Amino acid sequence: MNFNDLKIFKIVYENESINKAATQLQYAQSNVSQRINHIEKELGVSLLIRTSKGIQANKHGEEFYCYCLKVIHDTEIMKTKMLKRDSSMLCSELLFSYLSAIKELDISWSIDIATTSKINNKIERKNYDTVIVFNKLSVPQYTLKEVHNIDLKLYGNKEGQNKLPLLVNKDQQCPLRKLSLKLLSSNQKVLELNSLEGIVNLVESGKGKALLPKFFEKKRELGSNNSKIYKVNYYIYQSNNTTYNGYYTGSFSK
Repeated sequence: MNFNDLKIFKIVYENESINKAATQLQYAQSNVSQRINHIEKELGVSLLIRTSKGIQANKHGEEFYCYCLKVIHDTEIMKTKMLKRDSSMLCSELLFSYLSAIKELDISWSIDIATTSKINNKIERKNYDTVIVFNKLSVPQYTLKEVHNIDLKLYGNKEGQNKLPLLVNKDQQCPLRKLSLKLLSSNQKVLELNSLEGIVNLVESGKGKALLPKFFEKKRELGSNNSKIYKVNYYIYQSNNTTYNGYYTGSFSK
């Protein structure tokens, strides 16, 4: 008796007919009958009462049906746990910070972090179940599943903000860098850093201004005299070799 036999018995029991079960399972009727006979022979008891109108389970059949339900249910739970434990994700530093802050990441996943410009290099070396990026991918093994956006504001010291250097990421592919440079005023100094945390620290200490996600307001002291909201999209891709079950633990409210 194997796991598939349990599923066959479950379908036969629920349909009260070997013929209907065979149709649902897309098996030959003789194959279904053979498997039921094999189960009864292995258990050493009869499970079903055959009649001209179909079949009915006897007391042994009722007990075995409950056993089948439990094993099938427990197996599905185990498969889900194993899938989550083995799931892998790749995302940028900023997106990791953002999704962690709003508690949308499933921490049981294996997560790699990379700069936007190095995302393609990463996926060339390793297959990830999910890739979350600011720039669209053009890689055949991944399919776009969701598109969301982050709200941004220009933060900096309220007094004398125009004199502060504009802080941008050194990553040329960073979308916040690209949008920030579009906001650059004449004769304004630009300071490049390769650390998101470094940019936030300088803004917080009043030594620069930067375009940052609004979620930082909840945990950092960031001043701003600009109420305008900017938006930047991010994209969720799934490997074609895996089933998409979502990567987050909550629901998006954006």
